[in-house]
Amino acid sequence: YCGTNCRIAECMLERNVVQGGAYASAGGAGFGGGIFSEGDLRIVCSSVFSNQARGGEGFGMQPGSALGGGVYGVGRMALWRCVIEGNTALAGGGTGMAGGSAAGGGVNCQSAGITNCLLIGNKATGQGVVFEEVPHGAPGYGGGLFCQNYARVENCTIAGNTATFMSRGGGIYGSTGAMITVMNAIVQSNAAGTGTNSY
Repeated sequence: YCGTNCRIAECMLERNVVQGGAYASAGGAGFGGGIFSEGDLRIVCSSVFSNQARGGEGFGMQPGSALGGGVYGVGRMALWRCVIEGNTALAGGGTGMAGGSAAGGGVNCQSAGITNCLLIGNKATGQGVVFEEVPHGAPGYGGGLFCQNYARVENCTIAGNTATFMSRGGGIYGSTGAMITVMNAIVQSNAAGTGTNSY
């Protein structure tokens, strides 16, 4: 966890789990399986591997969401020569007809510059139910990358990422109004219900 500006260099952030709480009315959200930053974040020459952010179970109608299986950042983010691999944002389930959403299996950012990085094999898994052949719940957004406002992706590979359940953006998902620039990058072999590689 980084409360203010943070720099991480030549590190391995592996196999960590963040679990949102389970409550009678609503589940708590899980933020940043590998790292959760509330300030500006810079990660250099590091790997973020096999971490999980899990939303809490909601025994009413509002299970918890999972945001950023590998990295979740509120401030500005810069990733350079990093490997973000095999991370999972797993939304909480519920007893009603609503499910928690999952946003950013690998990275969930407000604003980011991502250069010379690999985002591979990450998953954003939404939750819900199918009632009378109609799915109800909240989807998985952005198996590799979920962006709220702005992202520049350059000289990167984003491949083999997955978003599931009413899902959008297997590789990259940008919120409404977000501006995402992708340059000299490979974005392929991702999977989602809508927008296999990007949405």
